[in-house]
Amino acid sequence: MDTVNAAAPALALPVRASRAIGRRLSRALILRRGTMACLVLGTVTALMAVLSDVLLAKGLTAVEAVILGLVCITLLPISLSFWAAVIGFGIRVTGRQAVLGPAPTAPLTVRTAIVMPVYFEDPATVMARLDATYRSLTATGQMSAFDIFVLSDTTDPSVGADERAAFEAWRRGTDHPHRLHYRRRPKNTGRKAGNIAEFCDTHGQHFDFMLGLDADSVMRGETIAGMAGAMQADPNLGILQTTPVMTGGRTLFARILQFGSRVAGPVLSAGHNWWQQGSGNYFGHNAIIRIRPFRDHCRLRAVTGLGKLNGDILSHDFVEAAYMRRAGYTVRVLPQDDGSWEELPPDLPRYAQRDRRWCNGNLQHMGILAERGLKPISRLHLTLGVLSYLTSATWLVLLLLGGIQLGHEVMVGWDYFQAGNSMFPVWPVSKAVAAQALFATVMLMLLSPRLLGLTLVLLSRQQRRGHGGGSRVVVSVFLEAVFATLLAPVMMLRQTGFVIAILCGRKSGWAPQDRQGQGLSWATAARDQALPALIGLWALLSVASLMPSALVWLSPVLAGWLAAIPLSALSSRVDLGTAAARAGLFRIPEDGEPLLTGRPEPARTLAA
Repeated sequence: MDTVNAAAPALALPVRASRAIGRRLSRALILRRGTMACLVLGTVTALMAVLSDVLLAKGLTAVEAVILGLVCITLLPISLSFWAAVIGFGIRVTGRQAVLGPAPTAPLTVRTAIVMPVYFEDPATVMARLDATYRSLTATGQMSAFDIFVLSDTTDPSVGADERAAFEAWRRGTDHPHRLHYRRRPKNTGRKAGNIAEFCDTHGQHFDFMLGLDADSVMRGETIAGMAGAMQADPNLGILQTTPVMTGGRTLFARILQFGSRVAGPVLSAGHNWWQQGSGNYFGHNAIIRIRPFRDHCRLRAVTGLGKLNGDILSHDFVEAAYMRRAGYTVRVLPQDDGSWEELPPDLPRYAQRDRRWCNGNLQHMGILAERGLKPISRLHLTLGVLSYLTSATWLVLLLLGGIQLGHEVMVGWDYFQAGNSMFPVWPVSKAVAAQALFATVMLMLLSPRLLGLTLVLLSRQQRRGHGGGSRVVVSVFLEAVFATLLAPVMMLRQTGFVIAILCGRKSGWAPQDRQGQGLSWATAARDQALPALIGLWALLSVASLMPSALVWLSPVLAGWLAAIPLSALSSRVDLGTAAARAGLFRIPEDGEPLLTGRPEPARTLAA
């Protein structure tokens, strides 16, 4: 098993100790990336060849030519995820995924600041999460190497006073009060990135590393100490990012999404880590950062030259990772599903609210792509981030073009005596089998991360027990896949709307987040999801009148739109989330994690 171990740095994040080692690593990395590129592009080419054959059977129209080009764009991220899942499955099955080794037993010789930016968060909940992380870190015996900072950007003085009071109450009950600090900025200049930049300018000279937490983050002390040890062992490592596990969901919506992420996430993270290596990405939290190069090379500027998108960068993390790589430091992601956790929004409206902010930030990356000196992989990360939202608009355009083509075929019919061949009729050639095979292949590729993740769970007795048992995990994966299928067309409409609104100048802002959720009323859900429901009803009636046979192909999309209101209302309920948990559905191993449930953490064996 590959390990990231401060005691054995040769097995871990490789230091460029010699040119020979560097060349060997480069050759291996080039081979991996070349292999991934060939697999992805080869798969897309094969699928496009089948689609071209289907469309050319009736003669390629202008609309179908556009459809062909748009499908190619949508297939690229699908193929990338598919092959990442396949490769990640092989890595996980053989036990060769990179994990942190044991936390260093000798005192760390570096100092690390643990920083948690907050903005109108519930003070008691924030301090409870920080206390869990603090007590776990104290148990490692390494607390002397760490300081914890609460960096408040809350602009309301009265709320800030509540934060200060909650912090002081927590601080007085600890064994290291001198290592716990609170700071509030009266004006949140630059938002979260500005908050972190201000900390680096005022306190960065006192620390070697900075470990960032979100307000919903919890991390195990051994993981934090091990990450600091890995950074200490590799002076070329700029950012070490964990793969946070989604936990803590109370509503049915959050429990389903965190279950899906927990099943599919391990194979995807291992697969992407295989080809990214030292050019990984940064997710903005639950990561440790080398402060000096971050402060010197990763300072963000406002985006210019993009019209309505100009302004402070909202999705700062991808850009900071690209700048760190440009400065010559590595950025690594640990595909380790333990010791690092965060939470999901409780319902669809809040999930969409967060997604809108990410959409605004990712679209701004178009202004970063042309900057000089960026690594090719960094440009790829930024491009994929932009495409993750433009793809939704692409899918919607594909549906509209498909509807136009369908209407044309119904009204015009088949031209048996085409120009240049008036003597003999041209009979239509059926490509139904090829079209069905293409559809089934794409669906299988989309489902492959879930299916491969499910296989991993079923192969491990411990994982089966952690997910509620073999039969329950199979049922849960099926139900999660159905839920995701219904949710996808709803989010397609929302994300397309986000893109249009943002390009028209409607900023997403930085609103406080409601992380708990108490359930949506049917009236609220109806107001929020009226547009998808109306579009679904109109599309159903239109397709049924033009070509009823097409309803089978469009049923996943139509079902999602028509079910948008009950999907939003029912999934937001806490009682249904609790009932599912009692039934053993959508369980994840972290449901019983002592560090997350508030129970004292048992002594853990630190074994390599």
